[in-house]
Amino acid sequence: MNRPPLPPADAPAPPPVCVLMLSAVGTQRGGPDTGREQREVAQVIQVVRYREALALQTAPAVQGEDILPLLLAHDPTVLHFSGHAANDGLRVLTADGGDAPLDTDGLGELLAAAAKGIRLAVLNACYTEAAADKLAQITGCAIGYPERVDDQTTIAFARSLYHCVGTGMSVGAAHRAAVASLWTFGTPEHLRPRLKSRPDVEPEACFLLNAAHQVPATRPGALPDPTALTARQAGSAKKFTALITGTAASEATLRAGLASTFDGMEVEWMRFDDTDNTMQSPGREGT
Repeated sequence: MNRPPLPPADAPAPPPVCVLMLSAVGTQRGGPDTGREQREVAQVIQVVRYREALALQTAPAVQGEDILPLLLAHDPTVLHFSGHAANDGLRVLTADGGDAPLDTDGLGELLAAAAKGIRLAVLNACYTEAAADKLAQITGCAIGYPERVDDQTTIAFARSLYHCVGTGMSVGAAHRAAVASLWTFGTPEHLRPRLKSRPDVEPEACFLLNAAHQVPATRPGALPDPTALTARQAGSAKKFTALITGTAASEATLRAGLASTFDGMEVEWMRFDDTDNTMQSPGREGT
């Protein structure tokens, strides 16, 4: 599996990846608990490893005419829909509190014209597999359900999916892990969401967060703990050590540069305790 390429040493921090979460449930009938879904996804994004790399924008009670302004305002990378859907498409609210279907082909053309940055559409609603198949031809990847599905399943899937994305997993790997999580709780195969992709897109190599996004989250204005890098050449006695300290941005840049320098070597990051000048190893990772 390919990893996202490392950024140049002087690359500025990229803007966060926008997840635009649309919900629409008519007041004239019961339906999915979209408020709970939004709340739980927001809670996940607040605690994931790369939480500063994700920005959640929510839009409740969406009507058809709201979609274009929302796309233009937020320029999302992920478009997430929750609410009602049927074989005739996703459903949005009408002025009288009811709902009406969106034409899937029309929605695809809208995304192609006004939301060229979208790389994943998550249709977290019943009977959306066919719509996901169509939208994937525009966005590259899309997720939908083959049959009717309940709140518990859709919310659990969304929670797991964004947890995986927020730790730097590819779209394909995040989908597989989130579906496997449903499976462990006994969700039958015919109720699990399906990932669709365009022929020229490999989901396992589609990363929503690039290498520049994948730096440890810090409190605003806080300095990271000093860390050290030790790199060892396999099969030889060569060893390199570097002490790193400074702002989160400077540390991230230096880490990226060092990782490139020591590509293919066994790398160990350690917290440097300057009270007694020792390095405490939390474990190893490969470059």
